[in-house]
Amino acid sequence: MELRDKRHRHAQLEVGALSDILFFLLIFFLITSTMANPNVIKLTRPKSSSVDKDPKKPTAIVSINAQHEVFVNRTLSSMATLQDDLVREIAGKEEPAILLNVANEVTAEEIVKVMEIAQYKIKAKISLATDKPKNE
Repeated sequence: MELRDKRHRHAQLEVGALSDILFFLLIFFLITSTMANPNVIKLTRPKSSSVDKDPKKPTAIVSINAQHEVFVNRTLSSMATLQDDLVREIAGKEEPAILLNVANEVTAEEIVKVMEIAQYKIKAKISLATDKPKNE
């Protein structure tokens, strides 16, 4: 007794709609990957072998570029108004954390000024962003 159907059925897969979906997914991921970190200012940061692989998301990002311009979350600021700008950014946040993102050309004096404002005047935790050396 033969239970199988003697007629052979051929499965077909229409790929026209599949290619459209793949194209839309590609566009979606390209757009979202460029928006992954909108608070990026191009800097050449100092190198460190102890880079934190899973940093805590900061409440505010303070960036100082090679021209010694100060930014708070991509908004241009200055050393004179930095404390007021940071207070405005971290208002109402529990355990505020500030990420200090500086270029190699920034002096230690400027870094210390920002750290003093963050730690002692507004009582926020502060971290210095570094890059991992390329040879590791």
